[in-house]
Amino acid sequence: MNFYLVFAQNGNFAQSYTSTEFDASVSGTTLTVTPKAATSSAVTLTVKEGNGDKTTTISITVKLGITATASTTWDTANYIDFTANGGATGITGYNLSTSATVPTTWIPVVDAVEEHTETKYQYDAAWARVFHQNVHWGESSKYYTDSNEAKSADTADKYSVLGNMTNYKNTNNKYELLLQYPQISTTLYNRWIQNDNPVTLSIADTTDGQQVPGYTSVHTDWTDGLWGGMALSTQNYTLLDGQPGKSWASYGLGAFRNYNNGFPGLPSGTGETLSVANLWSRIDNLTPSSETTLTRRIGDLTSNTTYYVWAKDVNGNTNYTTVTTNRVDTTGPTITASNITYGANLSIQLEDSQSQVVAWQVVTDSAKPSGTWTDITATSSTTVTKSGLTAGTWYVWAKDAAGNVSSKAITVNKATLGAPTLAAKEYGYNGNRQGVGYTTNSNGTIKFRWRNNSSSSWSGWGDYNSNGTSVNVGSWEIQAYFASSNSNYNDSGVSNIVTLTIGAYSINKGSPTYHTTLSSAVGSCTAGYTVTALCNTSENANVTINKNLTINTNGKTLTRTGGTITVSAGTTTVSGNGTLTNTSSKNAILISNSGKFMTSSSPTIRANNNVIAILASSTNGIELKGGYLYSSADICIYEEGNSTGPITLTNTWGFTELANKSVIYNAGKGNILINGSSTIGGGNTLPSGERSDGLLFIMVHTVLVLSFEATLG
Repeated sequence: MNFYLVFAQNGNFAQSYTSTEFDASVSGTTLTVTPKAATSSAVTLTVKEGNGDKTTTISITVKLGITATASTTWDTANYIDFTANGGATGITGYNLSTSATVPTTWIPVVDAVEEHTETKYQYDAAWARVFHQNVHWGESSKYYTDSNEAKSADTADKYSVLGNMTNYKNTNNKYELLLQYPQISTTLYNRWIQNDNPVTLSIADTTDGQQVPGYTSVHTDWTDGLWGGMALSTQNYTLLDGQPGKSWASYGLGAFRNYNNGFPGLPSGTGETLSVANLWSRIDNLTPSSETTLTRRIGDLTSNTTYYVWAKDVNGNTNYTTVTTNRVDTTGPTITASNITYGANLSIQLEDSQSQVVAWQVVTDSAKPSGTWTDITATSSTTVTKSGLTAGTWYVWAKDAAGNVSSKAITVNKATLGAPTLAAKEYGYNGNRQGVGYTTNSNGTIKFRWRNNSSSSWSGWGDYNSNGTSVNVGSWEIQAYFASSNSNYNDSGVSNIVTLTIGAYSINKGSPTYHTTLSSAVGSCTAGYTVTALCNTSENANVTINKNLTINTNGKTLTRTGGTITVSAGTTTVSGNGTLTNTSSKNAILISNSGKFMTSSSPTIRANNNVIAILASSTNGIELKGGYLYSSADICIYEEGNSTGPITLTNTWGFTELANKSVIYNAGKGNILINGSSTIGGGNTLPSGERSDGLLFIMVHTVLVLSFEATLG
């Protein structure tokens, strides 16, 4: 049977061996070595087997026992938790590096630091993070509920040991503090010394620019806004602020409520609203201690990499272990979006392969959104849509689970109004351009321009109104566009061109001329030509005709609200299938002197106001070759006593709506001729409602039909 014997330093073999570094013993065939403390160099142990015929030498180096794990929570900065076993002598320091080279600086073991308090070595000093808050740009659950929670909290986004700040007073009976805002910069900071615990220090808002008692600047990057050390805030936004004596909360710590989706940071400019804040207290000027088993947290790690976690014991022995961090996310999501035109939906691609996208927003301000974010289920890639965006510059914002944000500016271009469509509905008159029909658009005001013909220059653009004084009578080409009245639209392109004739009457003699009144048209018309009505009209003026001409009613209604049409010379013929209506108190048509009045085709002549339709007092009389006459008076046609001209009727004319009234009263000297034969002598009446040989007269609302020659006695 084989036995292992431990060879002691005195040269004697024994079953066990004890030293300051380790204990060794044998049991049967098993050799057990138990470390007691780290060694700076290897220790040699000699063992003998069996009867001593075989000897083995073992070299043993006892190292510090260290285990470490990295945080599994995504954040803008990571941390590593570690435990070091220093044996009976105890651990006195620790640190972090990125190589296997023994550090030259150490974070001391002090009693003030608690298990989850992050520590670091920076700016030639060791620090413990006594306060941290990340509100993730406005998440309500990330704000402290009250001052008690702001003094004692232990979560990833809300951490505070401010309630234990008395433990961090240094050997000079002061506090040395470090304020950092990592969202602004990882290199800028304020470092200072003050006498009093900021959690118990109250300074009234009496004088701006005060400093806390014993304030001494060590390094100050942010000096604006009356910075003067930390004290209790007099505002209801934060527990602490860095403006003692001023009634505001800049440099705020311990935010209770939302301020523009963050909390008050710097007094102005970049960083006025912040989402993350850290306050550190210096610990290498506190009374050092040691622990045989040390558990600590090293934080503020801003890179995903492999770190060497080091520990040192009382005797200066060191050891390390390695750990890799992979939950540091310092970049916001990637945003992909393209410019759009007003009315279109904005498609947004959001990507974040690290902590993932958790919220987004679209705003008009280049500053971080102050309104509510649109939350989504955490995802590495998603497409969202935003509708209803007005024209202008918009900013797409996205946020990841670590609290990083990013933005992208996009442009919503104005839409272009569609051009109007013009159509010439009817002729304008009396200076109106109402004859142009056009489409409308609620987002634009229509503007017009015009010219006499295609070879003329266009006028300037103007409004289309009822006066139309900018366009005289004549034939015009008209074009239009929509001038945008909505900031989301550009002006339209130009419309089609339409031709519009301005004028109620035309005279077709060579190139046509146009007139707005019948009086003007008659006065300008050369004898033997025709005045053609172009649209329905309404006029109040006397018209005198003393030449041969034709008035073509052209299917229109020519209404006279005043004045009389007087035919004093020549023959005036009314043609067409329109209506010549008189609504005034004057007789509709007066035939005088040598004038003669004729009708052809099928015009209608109406006298609506209890007046005579045709009053004849001439030598040439009346010849009705077609159409209809109507009068609300007792007599429709009246031949005055001095009249010698005949009244000639053909078989194509008639009277309408007579209502038991005299059709023709002949008080003159001329005869009434039906189809060219003398039928009624002067001074006689052709009454309504009377049947005579050879004459068939149909009563109310009918037409008198003269279809053959007859003699009435």
